[in-house]
Amino acid sequence: MEPRLLQIILLNMFLNKKMKLNLLFSAPSYFLPGELKSLYEDNFNVQFIHQQSISKIKELLNDVHIWVTPTCPDSYIDTSILQYAPKLKILATPSTGTTHLDEAGFISSGVKVCSIKHAAFLNEIYASSEHTFGLLLAMMRNTVAASNAVLMNGEWRENEHLWRGEELNGKTIGIIGYGRIGGNLSKYANVFEMKVFAFDPFKKINDNWVIQYSDLNDMLPSCDIVSINYHYTGIGTQIFGKEQFLMLKDMVYFINTARGELIDENALLEGLKEGRIKAAAVDVVQRESYLNDEDNPMIDYARRNNNLLITPHIAGLTIQSESKAAREILNEILNSLDGSRK
Repeated sequence: MEPRLLQIILLNMFLNKKMKLNLLFSAPSYFLPGELKSLYEDNFNVQFIHQQSISKIKELLNDVHIWVTPTCPDSYIDTSILQYAPKLKILATPSTGTTHLDEAGFISSGVKVCSIKHAAFLNEIYASSEHTFGLLLAMMRNTVAASNAVLMNGEWRENEHLWRGEELNGKTIGIIGYGRIGGNLSKYANVFEMKVFAFDPFKKINDNWVIQYSDLNDMLPSCDIVSINYHYTGIGTQIFGKEQFLMLKDMVYFINTARGELIDENALLEGLKEGRIKAAAVDVVQRESYLNDEDNPMIDYARRNNNLLITPHIAGLTIQSESKAAREILNEILNSLDGSRK
């Protein structure tokens, strides 16, 4: 047999054989079930890494075809990273949001972007809903500040006037965005015998304990608590600006566990400083991917004042929710590959 013909036969055998692609999984993975990791390893040559900086990840991307990114990286992921990843075909994030990466830029560069924003299983995830309600309780009962007084200052009841909170029972909560998280939040509020108002221009709410408003500005003056649970779609989607903050009743409570970009943070800080807003609790701030490079007014204010509680975008961080997300993003990747092979 001629060497050239043998070479062609061997090449065809290689191409027809299902060859594993290289996948880098840099989202948190140490807690994932072994059987789930095995599913990844059955389909790909997988490298699991954890808590690596983007600069370190760049060193590992040269032969990577698929990258499962961290959902909250230490810096924004843009297309400049492609110079380190010449073989990258799929960029996957096990999250509903993609504000930590340049989705449009990667797509225009020929890289498929996968997320779980449209996954049906999301209705089975409760982490963000529970955290939102936990922030509500902690904010209204001054839980974190009171605990710090004990642990850092050795106080007990000497300054109890600073820690006296309010009950949820009988309060009116206005929920902005009635998707999965907003809907769950309303159920929790109803159990606590709160009055529930909601605004969502894209949804007809059928829960009989909810009063739905068609105009956000009509709802705001009657709320004791306002919670932002709106889906963030990108630049230009701020829905809560200075005008809305000025419509709130005095001594209102404010929560944002959606995206920092949805609100005017300067107006929120102004309301807190003036005492019009009694307290706020947020799990998100604007420009999260740049926190290591910039001073953040929200965080700076929270360091010096007890009426702003900030958690570092941890609403979705539970073993259960992240395991479900990792399983779903694997399905998204496999479906994407199946589509490209047709």
